[in-house]
Amino acid sequence: MSLSIQNLHLAHGKHVLFNDISLPAIAAGSLVAVLGPNGVGKSSLVKSLAGIHSYKGEAKLNDFELSSMTQYQRLKHLGYVPQALPQASSLLAYEVVMSSAKSLAANESSMRITEKVEQAFMTLGITSLAMKPMHKLSGGQKQMISLAQALVREPSLYLLDEPTSALDLNWQIRVLEAVRSEVTQKQSIGLLISHDINLALRYCDQIILLAPNELLSAGSPMQSLTSQNIRRAYNVDARIEKCSKGYPIVLVDQAL
Repeated sequence: MSLSIQNLHLAHGKHVLFNDISLPAIAAGSLVAVLGPNGVGKSSLVKSLAGIHSYKGEAKLNDFELSSMTQYQRLKHLGYVPQALPQASSLLAYEVVMSSAKSLAANESSMRITEKVEQAFMTLGITSLAMKPMHKLSGGQKQMISLAQALVREPSLYLLDEPTSALDLNWQIRVLEAVRSEVTQKQSIGLLISHDINLALRYCDQIILLAPNELLSAGSPMQSLTSQNIRRAYNVDARIEKCSKGYPIVLVDQAL
């Protein structure tokens, strides 16, 4: 399985976000961070792949054009987690995730569906939330339920729009470890929008670094996140160092 993006053109009205962007093919088992400053089009890119915005060019999953997918095919193959949190309701968190699981479960037994739902809660470490109504959950807890809705469907491609934005550091680590594990074990592909460069360095196989109207780099974290590229993207002076455990980290010296 692979994701291929070629000659992608994306615009909002007359405002062009991307013009003729092509990426190296992304292989199964890859977790890829989409980085860049605010307003550069990260969310628009993910929404386009999810079928929410239209685009010109090619975006293929296993040689199947994403824009040609039916709604059912998108539900089956794409796991889109938006920035917007699930709506507050009296439904239990368990019921919300179960509904997502049942949307694709025509040929699965009720026992298997239940197992998948329970596994999603266990994978994210949120079994304590299962019997709580959605309107009593915090923003971060709702974000975890949204991610559980994607995990339970076992998609081929995860499209995650800042899935840790409402979470504290402990839960950010848990989520990224869970997503990293799922992508590796299921040999799916994950595109992860993030503003945390250091977490992306630690957990992602590849980095797509965007600047206004421009793809700066797409490749391994150390290839993409050079001091020069970070300066061009974020307008800061920064350097790549290694922490005491050997993980690469970005240190920002000053804004320009």
